Amino acid sequence: MKQFSVPLSTPLEICDIKYSEYTPCEDPKRSLKFDRDRLIYRERHCPEKNEIHKCRVPAPHGYKNPFKWPLNRDLAWYANVPHKELSVEKAVQNWIRYEGDRFRFPGGGTMFPNGADAYIDDIGKLINLINGSIRTSIDTGCGYWSSNIVAQKRVGLTQ
Repeated sequence: MKQFSVPLSTPLEICDIKYSEYTPCEDPKRSLKFDRDRLIYRERHCPEKNEIHKCRVPAPHGYKNPFKWPLNRDLAWYANVPHKELSVEKAVQNWIRYEGDRFRFPGGGTMFPNGADAYIDDIGKLINLINGSIRTSIDTGCGYWSSNIVAQKRVGLTQ
């Protein structure tokens, strides 16, 4: 068996804190330089080689390790994503709630005002989801993944 070694690399320095939300190919300032025709400016535009930052993007102040699966599909620490704007904008749509030191993603949004669990319960009143005869559900046109996550717990396979 042939052995190989991995060369040691020089650790990257941490970028300035102003880059804590930097996403290289999703830079709003860069996107404004592109045509609005055919929504070209909405596409990903990665920096040129000479513009690439050679540093690690710092975590936001107060960053905490994310919740473990499956809790992380429903919760995120506010310190990791310190923006309440979406929770205010989408409050009536039940997408995201700010609760103290965390965000909660109740699931369902506008599609399921009582949550995806209640939606799956309603389906369960019409067809048997318990006996194993239904093994795959196809979520067509919903555009929201929470019904699939909930269905996966009950049915097994989803698409």
